[in-house]
Amino acid sequence: MKVEVSRPGMTVRARRGYAARSGEQRARDVTQAALRTNVEYRGIPVTLRLAPARKEKKYYSLPISMTLPASALTFTPQGEGSQAKADVFVGAMDDSGNTSDIGREEAVFNLPKGAPAQAALTYVVTLQTRKGNQRIVVNVQDRVSGRMGTAKADVRVE
Repeated sequence: MKVEVSRPGMTVRARRGYAARSGEQRARDVTQAALRTNVEYRGIPVTLRLAPARKEKKYYSLPISMTLPASALTFTPQGEGSQAKADVFVGAMDDSGNTSDIGREEAVFNLPKGAPAQAALTYVVTLQTRKGNQRIVVNVQDRVSGRMGTAKADVRVE
């Protein structure tokens, strides 16, 4: 099979087969798409708060605090309370369209027995980035349900 395009300057990319993407791969793809477009997932309501960046040799460390309601995650009984696990994917894109690798961390949330379902959960991750304007995207995926939530913020790192 041969594929041609009529638009000058366009390149066709294809692969010979298809393999289903894993949950982690799909979450990385969502994070990458959110950096470049207006794509957002709202299965988990996530809000971001950025602290001032700190210069560390060649890069800057940017602390990112994300908050979500406990009711958005699937908790399982653990000792004197319950616990939920989520994967947190973080990426950045500069003004030129250059994107960072999409980082992944496992977030563990513990909820004491009797805590309200709407309790606010907070998780802090630090992103290593360069100086300049950045779009920051965080995508949270519940380990049990697979639901995702995306949050974005634009920041000037100096």
